[in-house]
Amino acid sequence: MQMEHFLSEPSERARRNLMLFSSFCIFLAMLGELPTNVPILGIDLDTSHKQFLVALSFLVVQLYFLFRFVVLAWVDLLNWAVAQDAKARGGYRSHITDYRMLDLLKTVRERLKSNSSTTVANLARFFEQTLPIGYGTIGVIASFLILSVQNT
Repeated sequence: MQMEHFLSEPSERARRNLMLFSSFCIFLAMLGELPTNVPILGIDLDTSHKQFLVALSFLVVQLYFLFRFVVLAWVDLLNWAVAQDAKARGGYRSHITDYRMLDLLKTVRERLKSNSSTTVANLARFFEQTLPIGYGTIGVIASFLILSVQNT
């Protein structure tokens, strides 16, 4: 039995961006301050007002990356559950628009609990979806820390 790939290409790109930017925000939060200049871009951040705006923009971008990945991963989860349900039913109701929302949630729960969902597949889904969401949340907290340091 071959394990199916869980995330779509747009979701993988969103996950990559979320993980990279989260790492950047966590790194800056661990430093405890923003650099005063960015020589490559020729930007001078010597005033606290400019640093506050940069810190605020980090928070906004981090929230965007997190929410984008959550939405895309949710759609991928729904599509996966519908495809699994279609296989179990011999192709019947094979499109996500054929389901009502409560039916979709029930289908997701059933397919995640079913015997066709192996431990390895569940572990892969955890690493592809849940772990990046948790790491992205830590990135949001780091962004708040950067913002609070710049606001003092």
